[in-house]
Amino acid sequence: CYWLTKMCFKYPESKWLMGRANMKTLKETTYQSFLKVANLQGMKSERDFTVTAAQHKEFPNCILFPNRSVILMKDLAYYPSDPEFDELGSLEITGGFIDEANQVTNKAKQIVSSRMRHNIELYSILPKLLMTCNPAKNYVYSEYYKPFKLGTLKPYQKFIQALVNDNPDIEDRYKKE
Repeated sequence: CYWLTKMCFKYPESKWLMGRANMKTLKETTYQSFLKVANLQGMKSERDFTVTAAQHKEFPNCILFPNRSVILMKDLAYYPSDPEFDELGSLEITGGFIDEANQVTNKAKQIVSSRMRHNIELYSILPKLLMTCNPAKNYVYSEYYKPFKLGTLKPYQKFIQALVNDNPDIEDRYKKE
């Protein structure tokens, strides 16, 4: 959330995706983290950003910034009625963040990656997709964790491992659970 916020302020009129497998969960968790990060940065709603409702005509479920940058909050669940993620078909983004990537299909991740082209050349930046997750034996394991452990991760990829003790603010009770 911090990275997305900084990118929005740094690159006017950029578009960033904040995705999770389910919109309800995204709003209950990832979006709440955004609000905490915004508060820690001294940001105020309606001054530094505006959050739109799902019914907003132009930007539903978005966080809008005064410089016309936007964070698009997206449901990345697999639906049998949309196996090719055509819902994301005309989406153009500058970069993205998928929270709990282990809960999102590899196909969804690939589609999001293929949509990173908005204002990329204008700012001479490389498209980036940040994914966070907990351990799981799916594409995240085979494409990122295992190559990281074997030293065969692709040169344009980075895996950053974080363990529970890396968080200085974690409660002891949480460590025991």
